[in-house]
Amino acid sequence: MKKTVLFINAGHGGMDEYGNNLTDPIAGKQTKHTNGKVYHHGEWFYEGVFNRQIADEFISKAMCMGYHCVKVYDEKEDTNRRERINYGNLLSAQFNQKGNHCIWLSFHANAAYAGTSPQTVAEGVCTFVYKLGTGTAKNAELISLAMQKVFDRWGSKRRAQLIHDRSLDETTYTAMPAMLFEVGFFDNPHNADLLINHEFRAELIDAMLKEIEQIYE
Repeated sequence: MKKTVLFINAGHGGMDEYGNNLTDPIAGKQTKHTNGKVYHHGEWFYEGVFNRQIADEFISKAMCMGYHCVKVYDEKEDTNRRERINYGNLLSAQFNQKGNHCIWLSFHANAAYAGTSPQTVAEGVCTFVYKLGTGTAKNAELISLAMQKVFDRWGSKRRAQLIHDRSLDETTYTAMPAMLFEVGFFDNPHNADLLINHEFRAELIDAMLKEIEQIYE
């Protein structure tokens, strides 16, 4: 078993008691495509569906590589963010006492603006950390570059800046190095095509885990 423990979160978007998808309260987190393609649950791309999907796939592959993964998100509900962070902090303290190294990885999908028309400008990976110039930021940039290379191979453009600092709850209140990945722009039809492609997601996860292994093990 590897010494690095991965705390995995999937952000935004739950399901109600009847199995219906809920719209994230943040504008632009749900986008309708008019090109006739089926994304998630008909014509709509629900960010929460994708976040849980890629997070589950990441955990499965990471565990096969010998990582201990702690899933802090719920399978159906978008639970209280602070409660998830507090739960992760409590467990990370226990793992650290045993000589392990913990990192927080959160999966999201991005949107270029608040609206419902497909955009064609913003593409690729965008990662948030608490502060630039730190070891966490440098490691996040290495992982993000590996991810962006996958986007490049699949014909997606690169964002001008990969790593951003933002006082988000997950980057501010976690008691471990935290990285929040915006994995492509789902209101860009090309990126949306990639995000629903199993082979693309598998290649993206492989690139992430290979870089994580080189950095932390």
